[in-house]
Amino acid sequence: MLNPDTYNVAKAQGTAAFPISGISKIDNRDGCTTFNGEVRAVADGFKPSDGQQIKISLVLRNAQNAIIYGDIAFVDWPGNGRSTPFSITVYDLPKYVSYDLYAQIWQLTLRLAGGRQVPVRPLFASPAH
Repeated sequence: MLNPDTYNVAKAQGTAAFPISGISKIDNRDGCTTFNGEVRAVADGFKPSDGQQIKISLVLRNAQNAIIYGDIAFVDWPGNGRSTPFSITVYDLPKYVSYDLYAQIWQLTLRLAGGRQVPVRPLFASPAH
């Protein structure tokens, strides 16, 4: 039986979905490729907390449909029913046949002495390979 620490457990509070639209791919002149789109937050009873973000994941696949590369980006919660743009820029792409983009809820918290949790806003950038 699993016994997670209480700070890792939260009461369910509705649902949220993140449809992605307007997807485009741009081959830049500097040798990188940028994957763009918009993600919409659709919440049903879910109430985002301060610092709530959406994580966008890019997955590249080869001819056998195996994952050969991945990258991520983060965007701020746009508000229920609203959209926000995103982009993921990749340098030196491997040869790929298809790509997928996924979105999920993201909240990083820092646990302080005494058990208080504070949201942390990650600042990630795609590394230049």
